[in-house]
This record gives sequence, structure tokens and C-alpha cells, in this order.
Amino acid sequence: MPLKRDRVLSFAAAAAGAVAAGAVNGLIGSGAGTVFYFVCRSLGKKGGDAGKDHFAAAMAAVLPISLLSLTTYPPAAAGDPNVLFTLILPGAAGGLLGAFLSDKMKSGTLSRIFAALTVFGGIYLILG
Repeated sequence: MPLKRDRVLSFAAAAAGAVAAGAVNGLIGSGAGTVFYFVCRSLGKKGGDAGKDHFAAAMAAVLPISLLSLTTYPPAAAGDPNVLFTLILPGAAGGLLGAFLSDKMKSGTLSRIFAALTVFGGIYLILG
């Protein structure tokens, strides 16, 4: 069965976005989720709870990318183990809380929170 042109182009765009997400994450150790979200939003379904699906897909894709990126950093650059453990356990608890809360929120609310954090982070990095 021949592949449809639209499916091939969609796959190529998704693959290019995934490469970009991995490159950004490997370069600065952050940002892959944002890139994945934009890829999912551009290529994925629209309307209803689609935004929640895009956030979930981006989160699922970030973990393996982050683990691979971590292996490229020298041990000294990977951070102090005490700080990492201080952040990992509370961060995991926050992740569970966020997942629970996101199920109760409208997709538009999540998008506004995401946009506000993205803008705040950009301003902080520029001025910081």
C-alpha cells in the first residue's frame, strides 16, 4: 500500500521537530518539552482536549531525551548529587501533583500557564 504524501510530510516534519528538540536539550539542557509541544500542536489534532494530549506527549518524549542528554555532560557539569537529590524527589512529587491538577483544568488554562512561564523564563534569562 503506497504511503500518502501528507503522511510522509507529516512524519518528516515530526522527525525534524524531534531532532530539533533533542539538539536544543543537548545544547542547553532544557527546552525539549517546549519544542515537542509546538511540534505536537502543529501536527496533532485540534479542538477539545487536544492541548492536554499535546502536553502529555511532550512530557512523555522529554524523559528519554533528557536522560540521553545527561550522558553527554561531564560529571562535574552534571551537578552536585546533593542538589540533584534535593530537587528530584520534590520535583517528582510536583510532577504527580501537576498531572492530577492538569486533569481537572481546561486545556486553555494550561496553555495560558505554559505561555506565562515561557515568557517569564525568557525575560529572566535575558535580564538575569
